[in-house]
Order: sequence, then C-alpha cells, then structure tokens
Amino acid sequence: MLVYNLYDTEELYKRFPAVEGRLYLVGGFAATYLRRGNVVLIPIRLGVGWRAGVNVGYMNITHKSRWLPF
Repeated sequence: MLVYNLYDTEELYKRFPAVEGRLYLVGGFAATYLRRGNVVLIPIRLGVGWRAGVNVGYMNITHKSRWLPF
C-alpha cells in the first residue's frame, strides 16, 4: 500500500471513500485510490485470470480486526 501525506497514524483509523478500476486478461495490475482530506492511500494488487470492472465503495481501517467487514 502506498501512503501519502500521513503525519499522524491516528488519521488512518477512519473511513476512506474509494474508486477502483481494473482490467487484465492473463495477468494484471489493479490500484485503488482512497482519499480523505490530504491523506491518500493506494492499495496495489496483482492478479491472474480475466477480469474487468469498476468499483465504488470505501475502506474502513480500525484498531481491532473484525470478522464482518461492515
């Protein structure tokens, strides 16, 4: 994950709106752009197979891990 403009780690523990796009046929690359204020997070994923799509959602980072992602 790439992180930009993070000066206090407590700023990570919030909900980040996200827009994601991916396209790969045999092997590929996907990146999600998440921004809240000046803090920018970019999770990077690599994949194998066929996939095309666009997603809109959010990522919520918490102090404790949970089984349910909502």
